Amino acid sequence: NVLHGVFSTYEGNVYIKGKKVNFKNTHDAIKLGIAKVHQEVSLVSELTIGQNIALGYEPKKGFLVDYDTLHKQANEILKKLNCKFKSEEYVTGLSAGEMQMIAIAKALYHKAEIISFDEPSSSLSNKEVEILLNIIKELKAQGITILYISHRIDEIFKISDRITVLRDGSYVNTFNTEEINHEILIKSM
Repeated sequence: NVLHGVFSTYEGNVYIKGKKVNFKNTHDAIKLGIAKVHQEVSLVSELTIGQNIALGYEPKKGFLVDYDTLHKQANEILKKLNCKFKSEEYVTGLSAGEMQMIAIAKALYHKAEIISFDEPSSSLSNKEVEILLNIIKELKAQGITILYISHRIDEIFKISDRITVLRDGSYVNTFNTEEINHEILIKSM
């Protein structure tokens, strides 16, 4: 929440690319390329997929929303994510995994360089989890920093470079993933 501008006062410091930052609100974090994919994705069912992706940051043509540009940009992102749906479609009837893809698309729409995932697999099927983990691997390969918060140890070992353990809100330890095993991690937790 500190990284995403939800809390503007806290102990300690946040550095992005070596520069100390302090977010007054969530928009400050978004402007610096930081996005969050929540555990439970909340979408506006009366809007299209593209409108949900761009919500609050729609491209304009004069005073009006430029829907052609909005849908074009959103469809380019959805294609990169291998989504089977289009920006112009409505969000009703989508699975939990498809809604997660919209949340990831929203982060990419904002050109996020840091994306945190908060327990993203909790409501996904096994197949949707595998798709999500593959997307995360692709995002990492593109140079996007991923923070993946989870209690599912197998997922963590599949996608992480480093693992940080927090207990009761306090830092415990950080490990290079290749240098530890499940047993060491569980003991640390």
